[in-house]
Amino acid sequence: LFISQFLYRIRYWLLWGTLFVTGLVIYFTQFLPYSYTVEGSLFAGVTTATSITGSSVNYSAVTSTFDNLINLAQSRGTLEKVSIRLLANALTYGEEWKDNHYIQAKHYRQLLSMTPKEVLVLVDRKDVNKTADALANYRKEYGDNFVYSMFNRPIPFYSASALETVIVKRKGAS
Repeated sequence: LFISQFLYRIRYWLLWGTLFVTGLVIYFTQFLPYSYTVEGSLFAGVTTATSITGSSVNYSAVTSTFDNLINLAQSRGTLEKVSIRLLANALTYGEEWKDNHYIQAKHYRQLLSMTPKEVLVLVDRKDVNKTADALANYRKEYGDNFVYSMFNRPIPFYSASALETVIVKRKGAS
């Protein structure tokens, strides 16, 4: 009884206080950067490898296998494929006036302004795999090719220099 009377008495304070705090949260969180630190793990299954006869594991082979996986992830060919896939995701799922999980609206508008019409024709808005395949087929190794230049020039998000900032390393002595 006392609690309900107390809450009834302060009902306007509760309403205005909640609205005020909500307004402060909205105002101060609108300026947060859209960059995140992401950690991922790749379980390759090479450390638990045993031979058919059940003999011990050759740890130098395991170490070299891990090093090969890391080198493969950092190779130029892999970075080119990642660049094409990121570009395909951005062109397929981007929206001009609304941010989404793939690209911010302002970056999408910048991307559209620099993308030639012949590349925009390749985009299938319903299937990112078709778009990625079309971009990979369109890519030719000369400077005027849009997809090639996106990877080889210092363009944010899609260039080799931007993708090389992704750190790939072994965790501990695994």
